[in-house]
This record gives sequence, C-alpha cells and structure tokens, in this order.
Amino acid sequence: MSAKQTILVIDDENLVRDAIAAYLEDAGFSILQAENGRDGLDIFHREAPDCVLVDLRMPELDGQEVLAEITRESPETPVIVVSGAGRISDAIEALRNGAWDFVAKPIADLAMLKHAVAKSLERSALLRENRLHKEYLEQEVEKRTRDLTLSNARLREEMERRERAEKAKSVFLANMSHELRTPLNGVIGMVKLLLAADPTAKQKQFLELSLEASMQLLSIVNDLLELSNIDSEQFQLARDVFNPGEILEPLFTAAASQAEKKRLTFSHFIAPETPTRLVGDGNRLRQVVMNLVQNALKFTEKGGVAVDIRPRRPAGLPNAATDDGEQSEMELLFSVRDTGVGIAKDKQEEDRK
Repeated sequence: MSAKQTILVIDDENLVRDAIAAYLEDAGFSILQAENGRDGLDIFHREAPDCVLVDLRMPELDGQEVLAEITRESPETPVIVVSGAGRISDAIEALRNGAWDFVAKPIADLAMLKHAVAKSLERSALLRENRLHKEYLEQEVEKRTRDLTLSNARLREEMERRERAEKAKSVFLANMSHELRTPLNGVIGMVKLLLAADPTAKQKQFLELSLEASMQLLSIVNDLLELSNIDSEQFQLARDVFNPGEILEPLFTAAASQAEKKRLTFSHFIAPETPTRLVGDGNRLRQVVMNLVQNALKFTEKGGVAVDIRPRRPAGLPNAATDDGEQSEMELLFSVRDTGVGIAKDKQEEDRK
C-alpha cells in the first residue's frame, strides 16, 4: 500500500484549521498543522509535505512571505492559498509569488478544496516525473557523449596505429624489393650473356627457361613494391616500348615445357599483322597472359592449350601502328583455348554477371 500524501495546513484560526484538517484526513490525507507562518516554515523544512495550504493574513510572518520562500526552495511543491475575501490585488500577488490555486474563505464546500488539492498534487507529480525524465535524459546524453568521446579517441588511436603500420610496410616493401631486384638483375644479365654465347639447342632451352623464371620472379618482386603504391592510390601502368612477341616468347617456351611434362600439346600463334612496336606496360601484359596460360595448363589433363594473338580493329581506331614515330592506337585480342574441364553451362551465365 502506498504511503499517504501529507498536507501542511498553515492558518492562525484554530476552527478553520481544524475543520480543514478533519475533512482532508477523512479524504485519506495525512495532516500537519501550524498556527503561524514561522512554525509553518519550520515544519515544511523538517517534514517536506506534499502540499501546503496557507492563509495570507497571519501574525509574525504573513502568507505572502511563506508562499514566496516555499516556492523559491521547492517549486514542485504545490501551495494553495486559503484566505478570506480581501483585495483582489492580494490574490494577484499570491499567484505571482507562486500560488498554484486560490480558495476563498469562508469555504462553502470543502469538496472544492479537496478537488483543488487533488489537481495540484496530480500536476506536481507530472512536474516531478518530467524533471526526473529530463535528468535521466541528460545523464544518458552525458554518458553517451563520454562514450562517444572515448570511442573517437580510440578510433583516432587506431587510425594513427594503422597509418604507422602502413608506412612501415611501404618502407619495408621498398627496401626488400630493392634488395631482391639487385641480385635478380645480375642473374638475368648473366643468363642473357650465356644465351648470346652460342649455346647448344638444349642449353638454349634451359637458359630460356631460367630467363623466364627469373623474369617472373622479378615481376613478382615488382608487384610487392607496387602494393604500397596501390594502397596510396599511386599505382600507374608503365608506358614503355616493347615487342609483344619478344616479351612473350620465353613464357611460351616455359609453357611448352610444362605441357610436355603433362603430355599435352601447346601452341601459340601471333598474327603477322600484329605490330612489333607497342607502347604500354609489357610486364603487366606478360603477367596477365602467364596467369591465363598457367590456369589453362593446370586444369587440362588431356589435349592441349593454344594461344592466339591478333589485332582487332573496332570502328574508330586506326588500322595499325605506324613506323615513322607517329603514335596510333591498336587493340589486340589475346585468346587462350584449352581442352580442360571448362565452366559448367549453368555457371557460365552467372560468371558473365
């Protein structure tokens, strides 16, 4: 069962005070009484009642002063003025001082007073609830602000840590790639010298395989270095002059050797009209063709693999590259065919998407 709400009645007229107290007690309230303003404030400070009824005309400390002090100290506590008929200015001043209601004496029907008390207590409960809800929201906002501030600090710390790690990775890749490329270039140079020394056919085959393997390893090392450039959005394709047949020939030699070990056939065809001088990234072209050929050999158990290279001249592009130094565009079609398992028909349309 909830505790009774407490009403403090402050009035210097004993009969009026006793009548109000008796009626409100019967209505279910707990009553405190004071016969003057000074005692009333003492009881208010000590007992903290839920509602105060105060007369305006009292000795020592009048009701206006009592009303003003209670309102200043506890604005959520309803104070109802119960006073005899007097000047209208008294009622106006009481309302300005914070009175929640005004009931004139003599009270013709105490039910009116009970109704005023009930309404004031209901309003007070709403105000208190709103205040508590506001305080709760402010605490939640403060808590979430602290959490967000802490989260942002952790995020900045993590971003700084990642930036340091990325920088360290870039420096490591650059240093490692440089250290690896130096001996690799020496190996490639030695192999080229041996190829120029008129080796036997078998020796030439082995040297070309060694050269191709060295070039592939050099390409991988270069890729490691370019990882840092890709991360920093500085990756660029090279624009070098190259002969597609020359850069792909060692690859085809190595592929033919692999195919022979698996008892497969390997062939390549470069159309005669294919330009011998192109400007672009020859290393990237060799890497793409190498990946396609290696996959074809990997998934082919019978038959063979064939590579076909020929110009394709869509509308709007010149027919061929010129030999007089003038730049023109040429689109080449690289086709790799194999007799391997291929892609299931029900998956081909999905792969196109």
